Amino acid sequence: MSGFLRNIWKDDRSWDDGPTSFFTVHLVLTVASLAIGSVVGWLGIRGTRAGGPRATDDVASSDQLINSGR
Repeated sequence: MSGFLRNIWKDDRSWDDGPTSFFTVHLVLTVASLAIGSVVGWLGIRGTRAGGPRATDDVASSDQLINSGR
């Protein structure tokens, strides 16, 4: 559990003979945030591993143009 959810769990507004809407809303927000963050992280790792164009490739191309006299 994240620290945020731990704090919500301990909050007096979270429980009244069971979970309150305050707790439910914050639980949904926490789960959504963790899911979105995980997907973005996964996509970032996949993008990095795919080895797309790098900034150094652009520099190398411009150096070749300068050195060739164009």
